[in-house]
Formats: sequence, structure tokens, C-alpha cells
Amino acid sequence: MLVFSAGAVHARGDAAPGANPGAESLSKFIPEDDVKVQGVVTDDAGEPLIGVNVLEKGNPTNGTITDVDGAFQLTVADDNATLVFTYIGYQKKEMPLNG
Repeated sequence: MLVFSAGAVHARGDAAPGANPGAESLSKFIPEDDVKVQGVVTDDAGEPLIGVNVLEKGNPTNGTITDVDGAFQLTVADDNATLVFTYIGYQKKEMPLNG
């Protein structure tokens, strides 16, 4: 049975206004409680997995896929969100951000 793990998944807050040019106008479209999540998905041997689907549980329209290095970035509703990882040949994995 193959199971993948998401290594280095962590949530971090958005940068302070003014730290990034244009951030003020962008902040009008992103609620303040949104959380940016980034991480790397690897297999049991530590090899990056390319093209893993990463979704916010309960919001099937909010997702992304991992890049050639297994990395992803996703903005979720809040730090109580759960990420759902799916990949062909692997079991689905759910990871709560707060646990």
C-alpha cells in the first residue's frame, strides 16, 4: 500500500501591508483571515511527487497541484482548514492545519 506524506507543510500569515508593492490593492480581494499555506509533498523515500492534487476540504474549487519539486502554495479560508491530497496510485490523505 502506497501512502504519501506532506513534508514541510506550514501556514504563515500574509505579509504586512506595504511590505509588498500592490499589497494594499490585493488585500481588498482577500479577506484578512485567509491563510497562505505552502509545502512540499514527498513519497516515503523522500522523493518529490509531481502533480499531486491539493484541495481545501469543503471547498472543491480551491485547490492547486504540486510542481516539479513537489511544492505547492494555497490560500485557505482560515487556520482551521483541512488539506486533502490525492494522487493516482496513492491513498487520499487529509491533513488539518491546526493538528
